[in-house]
Amino acid sequence: MRQAITVSLPEKLVKELGKLARQEKISRSDLIRESVRNYLFVRKFRALRGRLMVKAQARGIHTDQDVFKLIHARRKQPTISLAQLKTRLKMKC
Repeated sequence: MRQAITVSLPEKLVKELGKLARQEKISRSDLIRESVRNYLFVRKFRALRGRLMVKAQARGIHTDQDVFKLIHARRKQPTISLAQLKTRLKMKC
């Protein structure tokens, strides 16, 4: 169910919104709706990342490179192609 809300925006922002909506060939409402969705997603992502960073740092993981090193170190088998997987599965059946 949809619910209409009223938002007050400065004139300059309304003009920019209208210009972008025309460029994207969507309504201002659709543009605002998508912008709010994106904003909420980013907020949730940042909150989750913040919680995970505390746990990661407690384990000595501080950078993306640390994550990649752990992934590489924990791989038991090398990556195989889909064709190789299909061949292996046929051999076991």
